[in-house]
Amino acid sequence: MITHVAKSPSVVPWWLVVLQAVLSIVVGILVLSAPRMAMIMLVRLLGLYWLIKGIFSVTAIFHPEAKHHRGWLILNSALGIVAGFAVLDHSMISAVFVPAVLVTFVGVAGVFIGVNDLFAAFRGGGLAVGLLGVVSVSLGGVVLANTLIGVAIFPYVIGITELAGGIVILLLAFKLLVTKRQGATAQHSQ
Repeated sequence: MITHVAKSPSVVPWWLVVLQAVLSIVVGILVLSAPRMAMIMLVRLLGLYWLIKGIFSVTAIFHPEAKHHRGWLILNSALGIVAGFAVLDHSMISAVFVPAVLVTFVGVAGVFIGVNDLFAAFRGGGLAVGLLGVVSVSLGGVVLANTLIGVAIFPYVIGITELAGGIVILLLAFKLLVTKRQGATAQHSQ
């Protein structure tokens, strides 16, 4: 989205991009200042999202075009509703369990990506691809071996990502403003 906005400044007002940046920075600061409470709130929001998505999926089951994949929609609906209620009902346990599952997924993905890079390196991808594969397998293995450490740093990763992302978006918003003003000045001079 941001690259599209940077290429066509008239699509999104610059102040809306600034608002997104400020909100991202505020979320980053809040998460970094109270990581435990932030995790509980983020997991509750995730539970609420799953519940609402599950309920909306129930309505999609009855759509005429859904007849070929009704089974998947029923499964999706049931999982969304059950997971949503489970997370909302047990938010303290979910604040550890949900990030642990996510961290485990990231670890497994890191190992698979690394193995894929290693295969690519052996098929002629080069030394750099092979080194990236080794690093990815190593980091994925470390994350899998220390899931609780991954869960403990998860809020900080979210906070830093939001803070850094907000700063980058803010810089892009000002670039958008400058580009828009330069375009307006060029139109007035013609």
